[in-house]
Amino acid sequence: MELKLGESQTFTLPFWLKAVDIIHEKNGLRLERQKGGIACLNVNNGSRRIAYAAIPLGPVKDLNEVGFTVKAQSKTRMLFSVGAVKFVIDYAAKKVSTNLVGLRILGSEEWGENVQAPWRAEYMPLFGLPLPPMEMDRDTAKLFWQWFHINETDIDRMINGTKKENKSIFQQIDLWLCPVFPYSKSSRIDFDVKCKDGDNTFIFRHGGDEKLMEDAPEFMAMMPENMAKRWNIIIEE
Repeated sequence: MELKLGESQTFTLPFWLKAVDIIHEKNGLRLERQKGGIACLNVNNGSRRIAYAAIPLGPVKDLNEVGFTVKAQSKTRMLFSVGAVKFVIDYAAKKVSTNLVGLRILGSEEWGENVQAPWRAEYMPLFGLPLPPMEMDRDTAKLFWQWFHINETDIDRMINGTKKENKSIFQQIDLWLCPVFPYSKSSRIDFDVKCKDGDNTFIFRHGGDEKLMEDAPEFMAMMPENMAKRWNIIIEE
């Protein structure tokens, strides 16, 4: 099963199939039946030769009643759900997050053992929203600015912190921005954030992309009003 950007599919794992493979870009998931009829979700690189993480889900028979749903939410993020249990698979960050408390996610040598990331409430809307490939995802954009506003102090600190903290916060921002602009030809959005001595600047670079050029002013205008008073907004090529 190959998914296009923004596409989602719901399926079951019938008794005559050992596994179902889902591929988007260079990212892959493999839902397979193991001994005892247990469904296991394996995160891989699309070719199944390299396993990144394994997630035991439970009896296939029971789970087939609600069905498995997978969504290519961005170029680097897959969403997977079975009933009320949700998973965010983030290939760029090498992390998997779930809303099911206590479920252990197993990491391989490729991704390391620490593949499990805390669940965030803002993940939930990502599962139910359609993602038009050629449109800015305005709902996710609003969630991004909510997240940015809530974490503004920590963002300021990390940008001016250690190299590891600086890299981490830029990765987090990029992981938010990619699904906001699903039509972008790049696997990342080109931006810069500077915070020094009260001079806060958010630079958005469209790189000559006409659609990004068109959407950038609207996106930046979504910044909360009280926050916009403290930030300089620059849109450039």
